[in-house]
Amino acid sequence: MGKSVGNAKECAIKYLSYKPRTEKEVRDYLIRKKFVLEEIDEAVNVIIKAGFINDIQYVCDYLTYALDRRYGKFKIDMELKKRGVSKFNIEDGFYQFEQLENVNLEDIQLKNALLERDEVFKKMEAAEDEKELRKSKEKLMRRLSYLGYDGSVISKVVRNC
Repeated sequence: MGKSVGNAKECAIKYLSYKPRTEKEVRDYLIRKKFVLEEIDEAVNVIIKAGFINDIQYVCDYLTYALDRRYGKFKIDMELKKRGVSKFNIEDGFYQFEQLENVNLEDIQLKNALLERDEVFKKMEAAEDEKELRKSKEKLMRRLSYLGYDGSVISKVVRNC
């Protein structure tokens, strides 16, 4: 037995009041709260029309967060998919972010990867011999890969060591 569309909407708005969420996150939350599918659909549609849920804006906001933490494109993409954002909305959000911020994501990624390189090598300043240098490069490659950088970005950064 369902609750009601009004209750589902109120519950979703309260959930959204803490931080921005994707449509899928809101739907999953309402399912956990035992609302009926029809109530969830109607409540989510009303909330989307009111502008409280916008997956493309969510992508733009998440990009700001992720780039500050020097995440690479693959990690950002994976995290957004995990939150239920469609591939189309991710691509559209990336494009809108570049347009609104007047930036190129590839340039930002390369700059962030170079900052990671500087950090890794600052800690490895004592790397005097070839073996230590190789270890530092391997550590840098693992770090950049973990952060989700593309192979071409990783090779550019490591080549410049």
